[in-house]
Amino acid sequence: MTYSMEFLQAKLDRLLAEEPALDPDKIKQIARLSIRLLVGALNPPSYTLGVSRIGGVPDVPADFQWPYFEPQEGDTDCCGQPLPLGRPLPLDFIAQLDLSKLPRIDPAMPTSGWLHFFYDAKGQPWGMYPKERGRFQVLYIDCPRDDLHPATVPDEFDEEFMPSEHWLIAPHVEWTLPGEYVDFDEFESPRFAAYERLAEKLLAPGHYRSRFLGHAELVQNPMDDIGDPFVEEDDGEEVSEEEFDALLQGLVRGEVEIDNPYYKRSQALEEDAFSWRLLLQVDSSPNDGNFCWGSEGRLYFLIRKEDLIARRFDRIWLNLQTT
Repeated sequence: MTYSMEFLQAKLDRLLAEEPALDPDKIKQIARLSIRLLVGALNPPSYTLGVSRIGGVPDVPADFQWPYFEPQEGDTDCCGQPLPLGRPLPLDFIAQLDLSKLPRIDPAMPTSGWLHFFYDAKGQPWGMYPKERGRFQVLYIDCPRDDLHPATVPDEFDEEFMPSEHWLIAPHVEWTLPGEYVDFDEFESPRFAAYERLAEKLLAPGHYRSRFLGHAELVQNPMDDIGDPFVEEDDGEEVSEEEFDALLQGLVRGEVEIDNPYYKRSQALEEDAFSWRLLLQVDSSPNDGNFCWGSEGRLYFLIRKEDLIARRFDRIWLNLQTT
């Protein structure tokens, strides 16, 4: 699919002209192109091998090995039942993207090959702890299309949790804006309302909000400052009751100030200072209970800018957000 950068720039300029409360230069600094993954044919009886799809089984070369993870003590499925210990379990296939057929909106992204996304859909980890690292993976495969064949589904799959649907993807390039760019104190201001209007006008109509690259459409909190999830946190240092009391008293007396997190975030967005980037956002499917994240939430596969440039897709992280 091709797209016109001139058309997209003209659209952004036109919509910005309709919102004089916004600073056009700052908005252009933070806007990012994204490929909206609109729903195409549902459960197609046949399709071209390697075509971009959500759900189903991946198309892979002969040397493909399905990714597994090792459940740990305390891991449960989405119903709260403990996952069996002592044997690896296969990850669930979420999506495949044919990079050669998608519009090129990020020069760091490979122009050939496929990205395959996997997740523990039975356990639905939130991506809050380093120990969850093995429960989501992204594989980059680059081979001739003629080498592809539908993967063999592992015998260990629990049929009760297997998605019953799969659908093709119709890519659509659009601008995205980050959530919570405007200060919290301005939630009822004309500037906040203008920002909300602009963000929505930039998007194609439709409730299904899966996308590749761009800014994530948040259900809960920003994810750009998640730190280094590959390193176990040292939680041995605790704040004493006396230190906490002193902080509270300092706040009451006006001797201690807390930085405005929204201001710091907006500055970082304008300077493109956040390391993490959205790789893939996967919306819940209202028609398939096994393709529903929490309470109709979203999955966000994230990657650091330097890892994307180096094509280190094994260094992704995931965040699940739900209402």
